[in-house]
Amino acid sequence: TDGFIMKKLLGVTVPVALTAYVRSGLVTLEHILIPRGLRKNGSSYDGSLATYGVLSGMVFPIILYPSAMLSSFAGLLIPELAEAEERNDGYRIKYIAENAMRMAMLFSIGCAGVMCFYSGDLGRLVYSSEEAGKYISVLAPLIPVMYMDTTVDAMLKGLGEQLYSMRVNITDAFLSVVLVWLLVPKMGIMGYVVTVIICEIINAGMSLIRLTKRSGLRVRIVKWCILPALSILGASAVVHAAEKMLFGVICKGVLGTVLSIAATVLIYIVFLGAFGCVNRLDVVRFKLPGMKKRVSGRMI
Repeated sequence: TDGFIMKKLLGVTVPVALTAYVRSGLVTLEHILIPRGLRKNGSSYDGSLATYGVLSGMVFPIILYPSAMLSSFAGLLIPELAEAEERNDGYRIKYIAENAMRMAMLFSIGCAGVMCFYSGDLGRLVYSSEEAGKYISVLAPLIPVMYMDTTVDAMLKGLGEQLYSMRVNITDAFLSVVLVWLLVPKMGIMGYVVTVIICEIINAGMSLIRLTKRSGLRVRIVKWCILPALSILGASAVVHAAEKMLFGVICKGVLGTVLSIAATVLIYIVFLGAFGCVNRLDVVRFKLPGMKKRVSGRMI
């Protein structure tokens, strides 16, 4: 029994450790290549580091900040799916996967909309930088892909797919190094942005394909992507119209930006309810510990 338990533990810990070691080495190499590539593109050494610092030290912390909540949620899925996998409960695996993906997409699309529509305000208010706001708006549409990848990776780990995740993450890191080496000297910092976009899409796509095969997950493009996108567009349009009607009197500065973002989020949730993307059953589900209670066998 002890040997079986040890084998199970090693089957989880060794792939995770190897992934961390190899990927850390590749990421370090990538970080070394970026300033060198920027200098080859014509930037000075100080200018290269400053430009890269805007992305890595300003833009990505803002882009990834809301994912802290999603990462905590995704971590809770691992034991739930591991238990369902151990019991060979295919229905429960599919149920958890579909609901987790739906909530992750609703959350991430809302975050992407807020980041996109308020990128300039966030750049100015947080960093007093117009450049940071510009790059936030460029990378904001990638947020659903990045956040979805976090959720999918957690579910794959719960289903015992650590080795597959290891291969995907190492491939992603290796591809990043190659693209940085090729694109940054020719395109400058936009070469790095293109690298991030390409690698995130490939990583998330490979992981999602694996999850659909393992869980029976059906991706619902309209309900999970199109309707939420329309909802955040509508919410932003309503708030911006209200700001124009008020002539910006109370919608200025930090307080005005916070109020505008809060209003956008609230209206977004209302639109989601109107489109049927969320409903009363979601409220009930959030009150249930670990999502263990099935709601009348209904798949949402």
